[in-house]
Amino acid sequence: MQFVEIKDLKPGMRLAKPIYNKMGVMLYDRNTSLAASGIKNIENFGLIGLFILEPAEPLPPLSEEELRFEQFQTIYMFQIRKIMHLLQNDNEPETLHELVADILKHYGTLDHKMRFTQILRSSADYVYKHSISTAILSAMIANVLGYTNREKEHLVTAALLYDMGYLFVPRYILDKKDALTDNDYRIIQECRKRGFQLLYPDTNKYLLNGEVLNTIQQTHTIFAAQTPNDLQGKNFSKNALVLTVADEFDN
Repeated sequence: MQFVEIKDLKPGMRLAKPIYNKMGVMLYDRNTSLAASGIKNIENFGLIGLFILEPAEPLPPLSEEELRFEQFQTIYMFQIRKIMHLLQNDNEPETLHELVADILKHYGTLDHKMRFTQILRSSADYVYKHSISTAILSAMIANVLGYTNREKEHLVTAALLYDMGYLFVPRYILDKKDALTDNDYRIIQECRKRGFQLLYPDTNKYLLNGEVLNTIQQTHTIFAAQTPNDLQGKNFSKNALVLTVADEFDN
């Protein structure tokens, strides 16, 4: 299996993973041989590339749960993108509670281990896919830690929105292949603050739960620390610590 950028796709290449639309409908199944017309359609999906099977490579085993996981990630990504855009424009995020409930339904009550995989990301969709993955991971961790349903809801809501400020991070920083500079980190922190202001009660008439806002604010404090010494003497909620771990795991 190899990663191939969209511009390098050629007819006859076989897909290693399925492609879904925003409703979760499968457009191209695994092992599909690409035709010229299919490549043209895929170019319009905004993907940066695809995983392609080698010419003689057999189709690797993939469980039904793993297939559903990739499908749900795609559906959730489109949903959180709409929610964030509504918040950016001072409109009510009507489906936020539904998204939280669906993530908890599928990943907040698991009684077994599950293989966690990421879907491909570009700088254009990074914040949406990262937020979804972090929310799913947070739901799984909260379940193992014995959270109540209400506690899970607060944590997953925070996980979906804590990095909304990345919508304002300049593309040149998101696309960097070299190590980020101190100035890059400063800009990212400023963008995080800007995203948080969209959620804060003074500017957000939808009044997110105070526990959600507190978790986001504490998580930002942890991210802003330059060294472990910067966090000495500070106390953080369990939610903030879980969210930080989920964020780091996904990164």
